[in-house]
Amino acid sequence: MKVSDWRIISIWPTYSKGTPCDCCQHYDEAMKCFLKASDLTGGNSVCLAEVGHIHALRREANASSEILQKLRGLAQNQYVSPHLFALIHLALGEKDKAFEYLGETLDERGAYLIFLTTDPVYDSVRGEPEFLKLVARVGFVSPAGCTQPS
Repeated sequence: MKVSDWRIISIWPTYSKGTPCDCCQHYDEAMKCFLKASDLTGGNSVCLAEVGHIHALRREANASSEILQKLRGLAQNQYVSPHLFALIHLALGEKDKAFEYLGETLDERGAYLIFLTTDPVYDSVRGEPEFLKLVARVGFVSPAGCTQPS
């Protein structure tokens, strides 16, 4: 195993702590975790997207826009999942952009979509016709309480 492999493994406790903090709206603690994970990885795109997501949830639009720019820059030289852009756009309330990126994620058969019906990040759009169409395109049964789009 290379040193860089160990660095990635060592971020998981920090990164993993940020997710429940995010879900419980403890945004300051989540931000600390995701910033530390990003620092430990030298700016890993997943960690950066989580930082941008938290900025957006805290209504820090300029900071989240800066993270989107960083992710676009990274995407010039390496793979960056469109789901990461969707994550930030969802938190910014930019549903059309988020659905565009989620569609790209589906076109790539992105693994993130396995959590489509359970991840709280999608709560703000669960009743949207576009979300229901996406759920159907992925092949999931419609979530309980949601109506199928016509």
